[in-house]
Amino acid sequence: MGANRWKKPVPVEASDRIYEAYYFGNSEIQPESSHNILVRFKQDEDCLNLNIWTSKLEPDAKKPVFVYFHGGDGRYGGSANPMCYLENLAKAIPDSVCVSINYRFGVFGVIDFSSSGCTDTDEYRNSTALSLLDQIEALKWIKANISSFGGDAENITVAGDTSGGSCILLLSAMEEAKGLFKRAFVMCASTTDTPVNDEIASALGKKLTKEFHAENISDMKSATAEKLRDFSSRNYDLLELPPRDDRFVPQDIENAYLNGAASDVEFIIGIAADDA
Repeated sequence: MGANRWKKPVPVEASDRIYEAYYFGNSEIQPESSHNILVRFKQDEDCLNLNIWTSKLEPDAKKPVFVYFHGGDGRYGGSANPMCYLENLAKAIPDSVCVSINYRFGVFGVIDFSSSGCTDTDEYRNSTALSLLDQIEALKWIKANISSFGGDAENITVAGDTSGGSCILLLSAMEEAKGLFKRAFVMCASTTDTPVNDEIASALGKKLTKEFHAENISDMKSATAEKLRDFSSRNYDLLELPPRDDRFVPQDIENAYLNGAASDVEFIIGIAADDA
């Protein structure tokens, strides 16, 4: 990410280049974990990519669009995990376009520097919500470009399990995400999975700046991703979902729902059979 580390995502620049997109893009840098299959896949901080499946490429066919958010408790995960492949779904429902996305999380995507004592915290005021802002940027791209793959930009359904589902519940109450999706499948997730304030994210930010003896956040731009992965592995318990801190997401999100914050989204919410 370089200069954009811990900063809001920027729209992809238009280009006439041809990309041979035969393989999955990078997964996010994440802690070492014995049960995480993505330790066998390429990881890099440059991980904001998405994957599109359709049984037949028919531009402007206006097929329903299905967008999947991977889970991982805000600590690990990515669309390269075979559990997130949508190829069979696209074959089973040929009248559809299926998309999976990657986004930042953990020390790269949910961290608060406001109490770290650094001098340049104002430049990084979005750092607690980068997971959500990455997802919003992906949905904006899908809405603007999916017709080229045969999808209907006005008929987008999102789905996610565990932390992916929790993020969908948060997005549904965010003004920035209004109109980006019409329906949502939320599996094995709840708004109560998300912190009600940024206390944990703040502790993570203070611990990181202390470890790197940083007087300003920009000093840590030169830290290698491997050093940050090692830090994440040692501070696994401080990696969390985006907080409900009244900056991006209402703290009382249930009341926000009651007042119509998500009234334009149709939901199916439940627990997958045999989830354990």
